[in-house]
Order: sequence, then C-alpha cells, then structure tokens
Amino acid sequence: MKRTVAMLLCLLLTASLLLLTACGDQTELQDGYYTAQAEAFSHGWKEYITILVKGGSIVSVEYNAENASGFIKSWDNAYMQTMLHTNGTYPNEYTRYYANQLLEGQGEGAISAISGASSSHGTFQLLAAAVLEQVEIEIKYEGYILRQKRQVEQFRKMEKKLIPQEMNYDDVSSLRLEARQHLKLFRPSSIGQASRISGVSPADISVLLVYLERYGKDLP
Repeated sequence: MKRTVAMLLCLLLTASLLLLTACGDQTELQDGYYTAQAEAFSHGWKEYITILVKGGSIVSVEYNAENASGFIKSWDNAYMQTMLHTNGTYPNEYTRYYANQLLEGQGEGAISAISGASSSHGTFQLLAAAVLEQVEIEIKYEGYILRQKRQVEQFRKMEKKLIPQEMNYDDVSSLRLEARQHLKLFRPSSIGQASRISGVSPADISVLLVYLERYGKDLP
C-alpha cells in the first residue's frame, strides 16, 4: 500500500509540475520553518541553516552545526576557545555574522566572509541557496502540493473500502472480461487489493467503486 501511495504521489506531483510552466511567479514568501543541512559530516560536524518566514519576510536565521549525537557546535566551549586562539574567530561569532547578513538582506545580495571562517563561509552560501530554494519551491508549488496531498488522502481512504467476499462480479456489467476473471479468481477484500491485481485497470477500479456506491448496501 505504501508503495502504491508513494508512486501515485510521485505521478501526481510530476503532472502538476509540468503545468507550472504556464503560471506566473509569486514573490511573497510563504510562512513557515525551512531547513537545509549538509549531506555529510565535516571534521565531525554537519552544518545546517534554519530560517523562519513570518508575514512574508524572513524573521530569524539559525546557522549552526551538530555532531552525530546531536550535540550543537556552539555548545562546545572548549572547541570555541581552541578555534579562537588558532583562527581568530569562533562558531558563536561567525555563525551569527553570516546568519545576520542573510536576515538583513532577506536572501538578496552577497554574503561577505569573516577572516578565519572561510570554509564555513562557503558552506553557508551553499546552505543559504538551498534553504531559499525550498522557500521558492513552496511559493510556486504550494497550491498544487496541497491539492495532490488531498488526492492521495482520498486514495488512501479508497484503498480501505471493503469488497464483500460474496460479491458476484458477473453483475458488474461494465467490467472488462480480463478484470472480471482476475477478480473472481483472487477475490480481493478491499479496493486497495483489487487495484494491485494484474489485469485490473484504473478504469475497472472506477467501475467497482461506482457499483459499490450504488449497490453496496444490498450486497451480502
């Protein structure tokens, strides 16, 4: 069932995204939290950015890193002291410096580097671009994604609809012969099971649903 739902969601989203070429761009940011995280650990840390959009604007930016156990880099006082002596800066300083630039620029303009944290500057720019892309996707696709989620939810409900074991498929005149034969052979207990039987098409499932809706109460 999970595979069927996932495949349906993928197909629905793909079809919807193709329609977007005819739509105009929106400029107002959609409220919510957005996070982008590095794919891999670097020197034991995985960096991330989380932004909060409220009222159409970025109102907060968190830039930090965590280790495999979830410990946050800015909590590590020993690490910060060591980095301050060797690099002239430390995580609590440069993370806030980069985050404030993103906040003040609202995603526009370049992010200037701070001496001693050039590696994190490069990572921050990549993560900032990724998290802003998430916001952009949410803006463009929000209506389509919500609609597809509703359709998937309807599909989940449809999957659970029961088929009486004594149902006579010969009475469902609009079923194709192949579908009728396979349904009589396997006797599915639900629409979800029926939809996964080879030889039963989406059109056959629609016929079954209509039949069950009309005559289901009269079936044994």
